[in-house]
Amino acid sequence: MAEPAYKQALLLAEGQLGLNHESVGAILNNIAELYRKQDRTVEAEPIYMRALAIKLNAPRRDSQSIAHTLSNLGLLYDAQGRYKEAEPLFSDALKKSAWCGSRRCCDRAR
Repeated sequence: MAEPAYKQALLLAEGQLGLNHESVGAILNNIAELYRKQDRTVEAEPIYMRALAIKLNAPRRDSQSIAHTLSNLGLLYDAQGRYKEAEPLFSDALKKSAWCGSRRCCDRAR
């Protein structure tokens, strides 16, 4: 039931905002998260990767949003037993979250 709504939102966002808009990245993250929770990990990974690429290349980088996608991708790798790939993702997510939690400028955290 959620998947058709996410896909409709994705089509609308891509059409109205462009393929690389930050909102498209957020929707992609949500679709990938849905797939991960449904154990559709093979489908989820490339969608997380696209979402992350969009977020990292956005004109105004939102560190909390990037950290969220990094963490979600880490959870996917963890569930697949890909621990060595998951660890740096979790580490990067924590760094970005800590930067924002300290009330410094979140938009340009790297």
